[in-house]
Amino acid sequence: KITKAEIPQSHLRWFWNCVESFTEEQKQALLMFAWGCKRLPTPGVDTKFTIENEYDSMPQDSLPRAHTCYFTIDMPKYSSPEVMRKR
Repeated sequence: KITKAEIPQSHLRWFWNCVESFTEEQKQALLMFAWGCKRLPTPGVDTKFTIENEYDSMPQDSLPRAHTCYFTIDMPKYSSPEVMRKR
């Protein structure tokens, strides 16, 4: 789910390509960061992972922010997939 102004498709591809390249341990760390747990929510729980466009409020060199209660990541506008992966 994407909210606020639409995130460019290229940035979404960068994000998911990055996640796909993660080890299982890195994927669990991402879940811990975004959800506060190493496992996905129980099936049937009405919780969706959300990426919020925070291009205007976060400098490009910022780290993403997570809101674990809402399973949401605020994503700055990164200049390249390499920069996104480092952050």
